[in-house]
Amino acid sequence: MKKLPNILLIIMFCMVTVVCSLAQAQCVGEIKEVKMDEVRGSIIVETEYTLNGKVVQEKGRSRYTEDSGTTEEIIAKAKEDIATHCENLIKRIEANRFYINHSRLTLQKALTNPIISSIDKDLIGTKIIKTEAIDKFKGKDIKVTYDSDNSITISSIVPE
Repeated sequence: MKKLPNILLIIMFCMVTVVCSLAQAQCVGEIKEVKMDEVRGSIIVETEYTLNGKVVQEKGRSRYTEDSGTTEEIIAKAKEDIATHCENLIKRIEANRFYINHSRLTLQKALTNPIISSIDKDLIGTKIIKTEAIDKFKGKDIKVTYDSDNSITISSIVPE
């Protein structure tokens, strides 16, 4: 019986892989203009982003100043920012979001399943009984006990 959920998981993974391989995403971030911001005096790099040949963002903007680094560092940073934005646009495609979420869930389950197998024997049947709780507030302990009166007592915290 345990194999049935695994088989279903494998089939779903294969279906997701096929869907995502059909939804190939190519992002192109093209720098259209580099200009001065007349109000702030910073460098503005304007870009246009296309995804699979369709313009998805016509006026992307990145802003840099002399504090952003040397000329070479600003150029590298602008290129890195464009690449990062393209990656984010690709991740936002609905099929890719589904694939990322499904993959994360699969990976998370693979990490936690062995832990569950090793701790369940120690935890199943365990009972924890508490009759009071302490809430710390502004240097005071508020002790709440569960009894027929639900009494509350306030006492000072002893400094260490």
